[in-house]
Amino acid sequence: MKKIIVVGAGYAGLSFIKGLTENIFSKAEVTLINNNSYHYHAAQLHKIASGEADKSVIYDIEKIIDKRVKFVVDDVTKIGKDYILAKNGKYEFDYLVLSLGYEKEMFGIEGMDDAFDLGNYEKSLAIKDEIYNKINELKNSKIDELNIVVCGGGLSGVELAGSLATELKEKEGKNNFEFNRVNIIIIEALPNILPMYDKDVVQKATQILENLGVKIMTNSKIIKKDDDGIEIENFGSLKGDIVIWTAGVKGNSLIDNSCFKSYRGRVEVNEYLKPKSCIEEIFIIGDIAAFKDKKTGKFYNPTAQIACQMGTHLAKIINAELGLAKVPKFSYKNKGSVCSIGKNYAVGNIFGKNIYGKFAVIMKEIIEKKWNFALEGFKGLLRG
Repeated sequence: MKKIIVVGAGYAGLSFIKGLTENIFSKAEVTLINNNSYHYHAAQLHKIASGEADKSVIYDIEKIIDKRVKFVVDDVTKIGKDYILAKNGKYEFDYLVLSLGYEKEMFGIEGMDDAFDLGNYEKSLAIKDEIYNKINELKNSKIDELNIVVCGGGLSGVELAGSLATELKEKEGKNNFEFNRVNIIIIEALPNILPMYDKDVVQKATQILENLGVKIMTNSKIIKKDDDGIEIENFGSLKGDIVIWTAGVKGNSLIDNSCFKSYRGRVEVNEYLKPKSCIEEIFIIGDIAAFKDKKTGKFYNPTAQIACQMGTHLAKIINAELGLAKVPKFSYKNKGSVCSIGKNYAVGNIFGKNIYGKFAVIMKEIIEKKWNFALEGFKGLLRG
């Protein structure tokens, strides 16, 4: 029996596990190692931070994987050519699938290590707790105003700001809460928020955010963070009671400390999702995999969409290898994306067409439900 070890139960790792065919389990022992007992829907972590969602975005891993997959909760500390070390033991493999998640990338900004971020479920929950603790202080007149600064105007930053503004109005508005004492501010170094979209989508998103009371500062490069807030180039200091970093991610530091040639925790992979250094038994997918667009020569940004496609395709590769069939090459098909701005608004671009309004909201819901269905079948469609 071949030994297949999968490290990481994110979008990529679980897509791989779900894609394995029935006959694989008669030819291989499959072990999934993750640093906790649950999977979280990472694209919805902003909802945890804002209070829009709760445990509906997390899944008990043992309940969503095939019972023939051995599941181990452990922290991997070292990756070798034919083994991995973890806190609780050594694991040997014939095939290793690395699907480790991302880490916060601060680009050397002084003090930003101390900022909150949406790195995982616990960190997102900590943001929620801090926000609502501060709001209670505001209600009790312990502080005069509350500045919530979101550093980064990409998808995560916009979705967080929009969700938070909506939730505060819906939940705290019932208590006649004074919203004019809460400032939600997006800081973006580029000329526009949502740089992945064209100007029409950007304008629509900007209008929605401003109508929700969110303040947007573009062309604003952050120099440093301290206890009082942040310093912005050509602007000065901005008071920040709660500073949340959404401006950048990198791969995983474990990769940089391994035998791979890597950059910022990511490893360039070929069309078979193997490292360019060509270690035959090791595959790399998800946030730690750097895959090039053949036309532009640029690496694709790490997203949930490409992670899922990599995981599903790698299952086809393993199914083919163990079945002695022709091994297929990977190619990425970008289907577009949708950015939610609270529960009631969304913008995006799907298959090359800009979308707005109710249709965009529905498309966002379909995208989220699709992952729920992949993990739990029809039961997943009932999740909040």
